[in-house]
Amino acid sequence: MPDTNINRFGKTSTLRLSAASKDGKTIIDDVYFTSPYKILPPFYNDNSQFATTMIISVSAGLMEGDRQEVFIHAKENANLLCTSQAFEKIHKMNNGEAGRTIKLTVDSNATLWYELLPVIPFADSAFTNQIDISLNDNTSRFALTDIISAGRIAHGEAFKYKYYNSLINAYIGDELVFFDNTRYSPRKSDLNGLGMFEKHSHLATVLLLNFLLTEREQSSIYEKINENPEMTGGISAIEHGFIIKVLGNNAQQLQNVTSLLKHILNIL
Repeated sequence: MPDTNINRFGKTSTLRLSAASKDGKTIIDDVYFTSPYKILPPFYNDNSQFATTMIISVSAGLMEGDRQEVFIHAKENANLLCTSQAFEKIHKMNNGEAGRTIKLTVDSNATLWYELLPVIPFADSAFTNQIDISLNDNTSRFALTDIISAGRIAHGEAFKYKYYNSLINAYIGDELVFFDNTRYSPRKSDLNGLGMFEKHSHLATVLLLNFLLTEREQSSIYEKINENPEMTGGISAIEHGFIIKVLGNNAQQLQNVTSLLKHILNIL
């Protein structure tokens, strides 16, 4: 019987990207990628200190056996925002899984905002993701936005995937400041139940490290989340930052919250 867990690209797909500060402007000083990855040249919004770069995957999505590695480094004084071109589709798998490891490094006085578009796990898909975050010190700022949907809702595939595992480790220096081990297994537990998705179809998690939010700004975010009756969520202070969780019924609702957050923090 053929091995269905073979990587169709023949080797681990790799993306390496680093940003540096030159003459007060953030530039991409090193980039390397293999199929299916591509990187667009950075663009700059008016009055923004950030370089925004878009990660493109020239592929229909993640297939069984796919392995990916992503390394992104914001060097001293650099301000980098990473986004993606399209929603991440995780396709049906027979016996194996797709996997990705992401290593994000932020030097002193640098900022990395890592915000990819939402993930859609198709029926019978299986995915394991690990994100390792390393901040040099308390002047290193970092934000992660992660949005997952219940599946292809219009196709009747809500929570029809096999599993979706996501492990996040975040360090400032040698200190572990955040740890999250998410393991969604719809065949083993009711993801629509209390304390899970609670009849919603989308979940956003936003991690902020070494960002400051006043009480008024926190209230603005909370009000934005709960002004829509289809949404629920909140913001909690953690050591060295904040964690925001939002449940909704479409991706745009959740992206509106992250857009407000970027506006408050003067990211864009």
